[in-house]
Amino acid sequence: MLLQLLDCLEKSKEILTRRSAILKVENTNKTHLPLIKGIIKVKYKLEESVTKRNLEEAQLAKLYNEIERKITFKLRSINNQHPITASKYKEVGANQINSKNIISLILDGLTTVKEPTININKKSDLEEDNEVVKRAEKMIQK
Repeated sequence: MLLQLLDCLEKSKEILTRRSAILKVENTNKTHLPLIKGIIKVKYKLEESVTKRNLEEAQLAKLYNEIERKITFKLRSINNQHPITASKYKEVGANQINSKNIISLILDGLTTVKEPTININKKSDLEEDNEVVKRAEKMIQK
């Protein structure tokens, strides 16, 4: 927007004295308006003259480059991670698999999501724990 304003002032400075005066004051005070072309050249690494079209192309190129960097960074970080299989979890002694690792395992096709099932015929862990506590209490009382 500032670039368009500067271009408009420069194009019409010969015809309109008011615009010429505005441009002269901006140049003598060294405000951001006359320096905008230099700033744009440095920010977007432009070698040719700064025009609206060149600026738009440079902005899009920079944006696409940033997006590409983010995507490739994520892909590289995913490829460098080696998912831990279920046997590794048993070796380490972990009881539950981390939800982040489950997603990567599912995506790799190593496992699937299963609904938990409850076996009604089997004694629950809570009942077994109660029996153990009762046995321990009997042993303590003796």
